Amino acid sequence: MKLLVVLSLFTFFQNAFLPAQDAAMNSAEPDAIVGEWFTSEKSSIVKIYKSGGTYYGQIIWLKVPIDNDGNVQKDRRGVPIVGSTILSNLSYNGNGKWTEGLMYVGPRGSTYKCIARLINNDKLEVRVTMDMGITKVEHWAKR
Repeated sequence: MKLLVVLSLFTFFQNAFLPAQDAAMNSAEPDAIVGEWFTSEKSSIVKIYKSGGTYYGQIIWLKVPIDNDGNVQKDRRGVPIVGSTILSNLSYNGNGKWTEGLMYVGPRGSTYKCIARLINNDKLEVRVTMDMGITKVEHWAKR
């Protein structure tokens, strides 16, 4: 009987005072990442889609699509930014996480490892691990 009371009190305090994990993280479906996302600075929109069993992201809108010379903005490869695929090979790993992905970082002209984590239905955390283990974290908002 005393054990039952102690367990009940423990459960009460755990639920009342410990921060609850976001329901989106625990109940995220693999396709929850699919959709259109504003990047951190709202300078572009990335459309994440599924192909086969993995997820990809393509820039579909750019705040400044034309450079100072009146030409279409291009990345270091000479590819127009709008329409380019910057995320590839993300695999759903459970609990609102997608791993084993790659992200092309246009200003640097390089591709790096990345993972994504759903914070809630409207917020996605994207982590890119660059040279020497430097990690850049961005929070994208659902459009």
